[in-house]
Amino acid sequence: MHFSDINKWLSSANLNYACSANLLDSVEVLNLTKDQSEFLKTITDLSFRETTRDFHLNQLCRKVYRVKAPRTIDPIA
Repeated sequence: MHFSDINKWLSSANLNYACSANLLDSVEVLNLTKDQSEFLKTITDLSFRETTRDFHLNQLCRKVYRVKAPRTIDPIA
């Protein structure tokens, strides 16, 4: 399943994408070309961006962390 399909399916359970379970996935220089990285920065929708990233990496399956009912923390002034 594509990231966007799983994201839609799990959002009904209030489970939101947090990050990749593989630490090296977050290092864009190792995984993406400069053009791919710049293109992904232009996509504001999380589901579409992550699905597009999977296409760029030719990645069908990945491990991710999800958070149930995430809360934002107010910054200390």
